[in-house]
Amino acid sequence: MKMENTKKIKKIKRLRFVILISLLFMIGMLLVPTNFIARYNDLTLLLICIAVVFLIIIEIISLSEKGGILIEIIDVTAVVFPSYLFFLVLAYFFVFVSIIDGSSMEPNFHDKQFVLVSRFNVSYERFDVVQVNVTKERTSYYNDDFFLKRIIGLPGEIIEYKNDQLYVDGIIVTETFEKGITSNFKFGDVCKIKETSCDVIPEDYYFVLGDNRQKSTDSRVIGLIHKDDLFGEIIYVI
Repeated sequence: MKMENTKKIKKIKRLRFVILISLLFMIGMLLVPTNFIARYNDLTLLLICIAVVFLIIIEIISLSEKGGILIEIIDVTAVVFPSYLFFLVLAYFFVFVSIIDGSSMEPNFHDKQFVLVSRFNVSYERFDVVQVNVTKERTSYYNDDFFLKRIIGLPGEIIEYKNDQLYVDGIIVTETFEKGITSNFKFGDVCKIKETSCDVIPEDYYFVLGDNRQKSTDSRVIGLIHKDDLFGEIIYVI
Protein backbone atom coordinates (compact mmCIF):
# COMPACT_ATOMS: atom_id res chain seq x y z
CA MET A 1 0.00 0.00 0.00
CA LYS A 2 2.79 2.38 0.91
CA MET A 3 4.51 1.68 -2.42
CA GLU A 4 1.29 2.36 -4.32
CA ASN A 5 0.83 5.67 -2.51
CA THR A 6 4.42 6.59 -3.30
CA LYS A 7 3.89 5.86 -7.01
CA LYS A 8 0.67 7.88 -7.01
CA ILE A 9 2.43 10.84 -5.40
CA LYS A 10 5.20 10.66 -7.98
CA LYS A 11 2.66 10.62 -10.82
CA ILE A 12 0.87 13.64 -9.35
CA LYS A 13 4.17 15.50 -9.01
CA ARG A 14 5.15 14.69 -12.60
CA LEU A 15 1.78 15.87 -13.87
CA ARG A 16 2.04 19.06 -11.83
CA PHE A 17 5.53 19.62 -13.20
CA VAL A 18 4.35 19.22 -16.83
CA ILE A 19 1.38 21.55 -16.28
CA LEU A 20 3.47 24.25 -14.60
CA ILE A 21 6.17 24.13 -17.27
CA SER A 22 3.59 24.27 -20.06
CA LEU A 23 1.85 27.28 -18.53
CA LEU A 24 5.11 29.09 -17.90
CA PHE A 25 6.30 28.58 -21.46
CA MET A 26 3.03 29.96 -22.80
CA ILE A 27 2.96 33.12 -20.69
CA GLY A 28 6.44 33.35 -19.20
CA MET A 29 7.95 35.87 -21.59
CA LEU A 30 4.91 38.13 -21.23
CA LEU A 31 5.50 38.21 -17.48
CA VAL A 32 9.07 39.42 -17.84
CA PRO A 33 9.14 43.05 -16.65
CA THR A 34 10.56 44.66 -19.78
CA ASN A 35 10.50 48.17 -18.33
CA PHE A 36 12.28 46.94 -15.23
CA ILE A 37 15.03 45.27 -17.25
CA ALA A 38 15.52 48.35 -19.42
CA ARG A 39 15.72 50.90 -16.62
CA TYR A 40 17.57 48.95 -13.96
CA ASN A 41 20.07 46.76 -15.80
CA ASP A 42 22.58 46.49 -12.95
CA LEU A 43 19.87 45.71 -10.42
CA THR A 44 18.46 43.04 -12.73
CA LEU A 45 21.82 41.29 -12.87
CA LEU A 46 22.09 41.48 -9.09
CA LEU A 47 18.65 39.91 -8.70
CA ILE A 48 19.63 37.10 -11.06
CA CYS A 49 22.69 36.36 -8.90
CA ILE A 50 20.59 36.40 -5.72
CA ALA A 51 18.08 34.10 -7.39
CA VAL A 52 20.80 31.56 -8.23
CA VAL A 53 21.93 31.51 -4.60
CA PHE A 54 18.30 31.10 -3.51
CA LEU A 55 17.90 28.11 -5.84
CA ILE A 56 20.96 26.45 -4.32
CA ILE A 57 19.50 26.90 -0.85
CA ILE A 58 16.19 25.42 -2.03
CA GLU A 59 18.00 22.39 -3.44
CA ILE A 60 19.86 21.82 -0.18
CA ILE A 61 16.64 21.95 1.83
CA SER A 62 14.81 19.67 -0.60
CA LEU A 63 17.54 17.04 -0.20
CA SER A 64 17.09 16.99 3.56
CA GLU A 65 14.96 14.37 5.28
CA LYS A 66 12.39 16.90 6.46
CA GLY A 67 8.94 16.43 4.97
CA GLY A 68 5.54 18.00 5.22
CA ILE A 69 4.30 21.24 3.74
CA LEU A 70 7.82 22.70 3.46
CA ILE A 71 8.82 20.11 0.88
CA GLU A 72 5.58 20.68 -1.05
CA ILE A 73 6.26 24.42 -1.21
CA ILE A 74 9.82 23.75 -2.30
CA ASP A 75 8.64 21.36 -5.02
CA VAL A 76 6.45 24.04 -6.59
CA THR A 77 8.97 26.84 -6.08
CA ALA A 78 11.71 24.71 -7.61
CA VAL A 79 9.66 24.60 -10.84
CA VAL A 80 8.11 28.07 -10.99
CA PHE A 81 11.01 30.20 -9.82
CA PRO A 82 13.74 28.74 -12.09
CA SER A 83 11.37 28.93 -15.06
CA TYR A 84 10.69 32.63 -14.45
CA LEU A 85 14.39 33.19 -13.90
CA PHE A 86 15.00 31.53 -17.25
CA PHE A 87 12.69 34.00 -19.00
CA LEU A 88 14.30 36.90 -17.15
CA VAL A 89 17.76 35.88 -18.38
CA LEU A 90 16.39 35.18 -21.86
CA ALA A 91 14.82 38.65 -22.06
CA TYR A 92 17.87 40.41 -20.64
CA PHE A 93 20.45 38.87 -22.97
CA PHE A 94 18.64 37.37 -25.97
CA VAL A 95 14.97 37.89 -26.95
CA PHE A 96 11.68 38.96 -25.41
CA VAL A 97 8.08 39.53 -26.44
CA SER A 98 6.72 43.08 -26.55
CA ILE A 99 3.27 44.53 -27.29
CA ILE A 100 2.90 47.41 -29.74
CA ASP A 101 1.16 50.41 -28.23
CA GLY A 102 -0.29 52.89 -30.72
CA SER A 103 -0.56 53.38 -34.46
CA SER A 104 2.74 55.12 -35.24
CA MET A 105 4.09 52.17 -37.25
CA GLU A 106 1.02 51.51 -39.39
CA PRO A 107 0.46 50.10 -41.95
CA ASN A 108 3.35 47.69 -41.30
CA PHE A 109 2.72 47.13 -37.58
CA HIS A 110 -0.53 47.54 -35.69
CA ASP A 111 -1.68 48.44 -32.20
CA LYS A 112 -1.72 45.48 -29.74
CA GLN A 113 0.33 43.26 -32.01
CA PHE A 114 2.94 41.05 -30.36
CA VAL A 115 6.51 41.27 -31.66
CA LEU A 116 9.67 39.35 -30.89
CA VAL A 117 12.56 41.66 -29.99
CA SER A 118 16.18 40.50 -30.30
CA ARG A 119 18.87 41.85 -27.96
CA PHE A 120 21.61 39.40 -28.93
CA ASN A 121 24.51 40.61 -31.08
CA VAL A 122 22.40 43.32 -32.74
CA SER A 123 24.08 45.46 -35.41
CA TYR A 124 21.72 48.30 -36.23
CA GLU A 125 21.30 49.15 -39.91
CA ARG A 126 19.16 51.58 -41.87
CA PHE A 127 15.46 50.64 -41.98
CA ASP A 128 15.75 48.20 -39.06
CA VAL A 129 12.66 48.37 -36.82
CA VAL A 130 13.73 48.83 -33.21
CA GLN A 131 12.32 49.31 -29.75
CA VAL A 132 13.36 52.69 -28.37
CA ASN A 133 13.66 53.57 -24.70
CA VAL A 134 12.32 57.11 -24.22
CA THR A 135 12.24 57.54 -20.45
CA LYS A 136 12.31 61.02 -18.94
CA GLU A 137 15.95 60.52 -17.97
CA ARG A 138 16.88 59.87 -21.60
CA THR A 139 14.88 62.45 -23.54
CA SER A 140 12.78 65.56 -23.08
CA TYR A 141 9.68 63.55 -23.93
CA TYR A 142 6.82 63.90 -21.45
CA ASN A 143 6.22 60.21 -20.74
CA ASP A 144 8.11 57.05 -19.81
CA ASP A 145 7.59 54.55 -22.59
CA PHE A 146 9.04 52.22 -25.18
CA PHE A 147 8.43 53.16 -28.80
CA LEU A 148 8.59 51.01 -31.91
CA LYS A 149 10.40 53.00 -34.63
CA ARG A 150 12.42 52.55 -37.80
CA ILE A 151 16.07 53.60 -38.09
CA ILE A 152 16.45 56.15 -40.90
CA GLY A 153 19.74 57.92 -40.17
CA LEU A 154 23.06 56.41 -39.04
CA PRO A 155 26.05 58.02 -37.25
CA GLY A 156 28.03 60.36 -39.47
CA GLU A 157 25.14 61.11 -41.84
CA ILE A 158 22.99 64.14 -42.65
CA ILE A 159 19.27 63.41 -43.02
CA GLU A 160 16.80 65.52 -44.95
CA TYR A 161 13.34 65.11 -46.45
CA LYS A 162 12.20 67.06 -49.50
CA ASN A 163 8.94 66.37 -51.33
CA ASP A 164 8.44 63.14 -49.33
CA GLN A 165 11.85 61.88 -50.47
CA LEU A 166 14.67 60.80 -48.14
CA TYR A 167 18.09 62.34 -48.74
CA VAL A 168 21.16 60.93 -46.99
CA ASP A 169 24.22 63.17 -47.37
CA GLY A 170 22.45 64.85 -50.28
CA ILE A 171 21.81 61.59 -52.14
CA ILE A 172 18.30 60.17 -52.67
CA VAL A 173 17.68 56.90 -50.79
CA THR A 174 14.58 54.89 -51.65
CA GLU A 175 12.43 53.67 -48.76
CA THR A 176 11.19 50.22 -49.78
CA PHE A 177 8.41 49.86 -47.21
CA GLU A 178 4.91 51.32 -46.90
CA LYS A 179 4.81 54.65 -45.10
CA GLY A 180 2.89 57.87 -44.69
CA ILE A 181 3.82 61.21 -46.24
CA THR A 182 6.82 62.86 -44.60
CA SER A 183 6.78 66.65 -44.28
CA ASN A 184 9.89 68.51 -45.39
CA PHE A 185 12.60 69.09 -42.79
CA LYS A 186 16.35 69.58 -42.54
CA PHE A 187 18.59 67.73 -40.13
CA GLY A 188 19.63 70.82 -38.18
CA ASP A 189 15.98 71.51 -37.32
CA VAL A 190 15.53 68.20 -35.49
CA CYS A 191 18.98 67.35 -34.11
CA LYS A 192 18.47 68.51 -30.50
CA ILE A 193 21.77 67.23 -29.10
CA LYS A 194 23.23 69.71 -26.60
CA GLU A 195 26.55 67.91 -26.01
CA THR A 196 27.83 68.29 -29.58
CA SER A 197 27.33 70.12 -32.85
CA CYS A 198 24.61 69.10 -35.27
CA ASP A 199 26.60 69.13 -38.49
CA VAL A 200 26.01 65.37 -38.83
CA ILE A 201 24.46 62.64 -36.70
CA PRO A 202 27.00 62.23 -33.86
CA GLU A 203 28.75 58.96 -33.12
CA ASP A 204 26.55 56.41 -31.31
CA TYR A 205 23.33 58.28 -32.24
CA TYR A 206 20.54 57.32 -34.62
CA PHE A 207 17.65 59.09 -36.30
CA VAL A 208 14.36 57.17 -36.09
CA LEU A 209 10.91 57.68 -37.60
CA GLY A 210 7.57 55.95 -37.37
CA ASP A 211 6.11 54.54 -40.60
CA ASN A 212 2.88 56.46 -39.98
CA ARG A 213 4.71 59.74 -40.54
CA GLN A 214 1.74 62.06 -39.89
CA LYS A 215 1.01 60.46 -36.49
CA SER A 216 4.34 59.49 -34.99
CA THR A 217 6.32 60.80 -32.03
CA ASP A 218 9.87 60.17 -33.20
CA SER A 219 13.23 61.88 -33.72
CA ARG A 220 11.45 64.93 -35.15
CA VAL A 221 10.02 65.46 -31.65
CA ILE A 222 12.30 63.70 -29.15
CA GLY A 223 15.57 64.17 -31.04
CA LEU A 224 18.29 61.66 -31.90
CA ILE A 225 18.44 58.35 -30.06
CA HIS A 226 21.59 57.07 -28.38
CA LYS A 227 22.57 53.46 -29.09
CA ASP A 228 22.12 52.61 -25.40
CA ASP A 229 18.44 53.49 -25.79
CA LEU A 230 17.91 51.14 -28.73
CA PHE A 231 16.49 48.25 -26.78
CA GLY A 232 16.56 45.60 -29.49
CA GLU A 233 15.58 44.87 -33.09
CA ILE A 234 12.18 43.51 -34.12
CA ILE A 235 12.78 40.14 -35.79
CA TYR A 236 9.32 38.62 -35.91
CA VAL A 237 5.64 39.55 -35.65
CA ILE A 238 3.69 37.01 -33.60
